[in-house]
Amino acid sequence: MKTFLKYQYSQIKHSPSIIFIKLLKFFLYIPALFLFLLVIILRPLILIRIGAIVSSRLGHFAGNTELYLCEKFSGINKVNRVTFDLFYYEGSICNKQLSNMWSRCIFILPKYCTFIFLNLTNIISYSLNFSPILNTHIIKSSKSDRDVHDLLNKSPINLKFTRDELIKGSIELKKIGIPENAKIVLLNVRDSEYLDNFNNTIESTHSYRNCNIDNFVLVSEELASRGYFVIRLGVLVKNPLKTNNPMIIDYAFKGIRTDFMDVYLASICDFILTTGSGGDALAVNCFRKPVVYVNLCPILDFPTFLSNAIAITKHHIDIENSKELTFKEIISKGVGFSLSSENYINNGVILEENTPEEIRDIALEMLSKISDTWIPLKIDSILQSKFWEIFPQNKLLHGQEMRHGRIRMNYGANFLRNYRWWLD
Repeated sequence: MKTFLKYQYSQIKHSPSIIFIKLLKFFLYIPALFLFLLVIILRPLILIRIGAIVSSRLGHFAGNTELYLCEKFSGINKVNRVTFDLFYYEGSICNKQLSNMWSRCIFILPKYCTFIFLNLTNIISYSLNFSPILNTHIIKSSKSDRDVHDLLNKSPINLKFTRDELIKGSIELKKIGIPENAKIVLLNVRDSEYLDNFNNTIESTHSYRNCNIDNFVLVSEELASRGYFVIRLGVLVKNPLKTNNPMIIDYAFKGIRTDFMDVYLASICDFILTTGSGGDALAVNCFRKPVVYVNLCPILDFPTFLSNAIAITKHHIDIENSKELTFKEIISKGVGFSLSSENYINNGVILEENTPEEIRDIALEMLSKISDTWIPLKIDSILQSKFWEIFPQNKLLHGQEMRHGRIRMNYGANFLRNYRWWLD
């Protein structure tokens, strides 16, 4: 107790305004306590459940929420009684259009209710020490954007546009120079700009995921030559996509993006080419669009549950001898599931991006597949089988939980043909 009081005193001495903040937090517990009593009183009639919507990061705002609805549709975490699920926003709202559309699917409390319902969740969690049965008042879901139950293939798309929104989308599309019913590929290339502006701690940890936009000029030009409009996504991006091709639109860099068009474009694209970040979740998770992943790391955290996905990872180079690691060596070095830049360095590995040609080739593979012109070689099935035989499908590896359901995705065919030694 003495240590606690000493800590409180030091905080107040350092910043007197903290007294007001602490008092505000205390008073916000009062309405939360009344709500808690109401939840308990109504329990015999209706089970009120509370849950948080991760709204500050687009990947989780889109992916986690979609999977909650898919789980609900499939009867996962269902209780055999009348329930009412209440959600509150956890963090800022990263996309207001998506927020509007989710509010048509689930009951989300206004943003100003966040602290009260966060406190209500804390009260329920504390009460579990005395009555574990109160755990039923917390919404159960996987709380993840990883479809380990194979629900995306079985559940309907939940996001729906109103008639007025569809008209607006068509108008806005023409404003950025794209005719109606055009063929569209979305380009999502992660760099450091977004998190540099919001959270440097996370960015320093995840810098291994960043990519150079210059490596995507070749694939953009190739897709444009085949009649596709290429639209580069992003809320904040570091460098422009260097091209004068009118069919390649740097929607992110030119400052013409909007929350609404982010969602609308995801709903009408033919496929998305991405390096793996929250910007692809709308197209992939919410609208079930085909997806091409390049430079994707870590390799053992691939979204293997996606049936309309193909992927390649970055080249893993041994720092000591400058040689590229094989797939088995990536796993044995302990970097197959590395989720931080520091971990790669500590294990003696640096990452090199896929070449522009490798990116082009896998994008054209997807183009052939969605147009039903893909003709695999005899060797392809052998190489795919060999890749997935190496890929660990057990629950734990090096102490990390493997989050995979049924394996559905494919590794880039042309990459495996050119690097057969990589599977040795």
